[in-house]
Amino acid sequence: MLRANSGGGRLKPWSPLAAMAAAVVLFLAAGLFLVREKAPDQTPYVSFSADLDGTKATAEMIEGVAADVRQWRQPWTQLPEPVTIGVLAAIQPAAGGIDPKERDSVLQWVERGNHLLLFQQRPDEWAGMNGERLEKTADAADGAFPVKRLQPGSPAVEALADKPVTRYRLQGAEPSEQLLTDDFGTLAASRRYGEGTITIVLTPEWLRNDTIDRHGHFELVWPILRELSDGRTVWIDEYHHGITSKPGLLAVYPGWLLAVYAQLALAFLGWLWIRGKRFGPVHTPREWIVRRGDETLLAVSGWFRKRRLNGHLLREQEMYVRQRLQDRYGVRAQASISEWVETVRSRAGDRAASELQVILEQLERVSGSDSVPDREFLQTSGKIAEWIEKLDKERSR
Repeated sequence: MLRANSGGGRLKPWSPLAAMAAAVVLFLAAGLFLVREKAPDQTPYVSFSADLDGTKATAEMIEGVAADVRQWRQPWTQLPEPVTIGVLAAIQPAAGGIDPKERDSVLQWVERGNHLLLFQQRPDEWAGMNGERLEKTADAADGAFPVKRLQPGSPAVEALADKPVTRYRLQGAEPSEQLLTDDFGTLAASRRYGEGTITIVLTPEWLRNDTIDRHGHFELVWPILRELSDGRTVWIDEYHHGITSKPGLLAVYPGWLLAVYAQLALAFLGWLWIRGKRFGPVHTPREWIVRRGDETLLAVSGWFRKRRLNGHLLREQEMYVRQRLQDRYGVRAQASISEWVETVRSRAGDRAASELQVILEQLERVSGSDSVPDREFLQTSGKIAEWIEKLDKERSR
């Protein structure tokens, strides 16, 4: 590669380091441009999706007023017992509708004092409320038109809203509380069911991230969300968006079977307790763990001193010295003192031979008696240790 010279028209070659740095920068830039990681495409109306068709903004608003916000990823037949009053919010469940068993389960759950909040363009029949198609909504003017937000005991409040996508309006037996209406019928209503309530809103598209802040959608739906969520636990349904969580191993078995297994386990533990069964020794003797440790050496030395067997110990040391000499110089261990001295003199010199002769003669003098004075025993043992140390140093050279 060439670069222009600022002082003239000639070109000078780039330095290898600069050329390599430029190549690395170009490679990284091309990689970032060509291999750009794309965010996963979530299912529409998912509460944790920040896509345009997600409802994360709505879920975060609910978190500000609810006692707790959770995602429900299991069938409605497994709704929790109402320890505290809760709200199940389902936003545009996937096509296929709600299973009849799930419908019966959630109705029983509502009867016990909970609340169902359903945002769906075309809902099935819920407690006498259902969505009926009205063809005349197709004749409505394009663009914005007024939707009335009704509040008990106060005049209706009008807000501008996009033309609803749904061509359905709520029809049902009275009494039911109308929450949102337009010129063609009811868009949102709530009705008591047992100790709880069922609230249906036909405009789930107003909750999406890309439309919640347009044409007064927030002002229209926020009073409904706030009233139901205030201080309550809110479960946002994700099961009908195809997002599920696998149950634990214990969830596979029925409760009565788990209770039987638990009782059998307790009975087995009680039987073991009565039988005195142990899975390990109560006490492990120290001598099973310590082998030739300090305790063993101290015990043996104490026994020899108590029995006054110093002569026996010196004979053991003599055998050890002779065995080391045999390994070092190749002379038999039973050789005489003179043979050993001459061998060491020829190999290690006069000084080493003289020291060995003194040691062997002293050992031979006390070999016939076990009662050797402690002072003489210590002196002889010290000389033997020093001579063995010199032998090891000489061998390591």
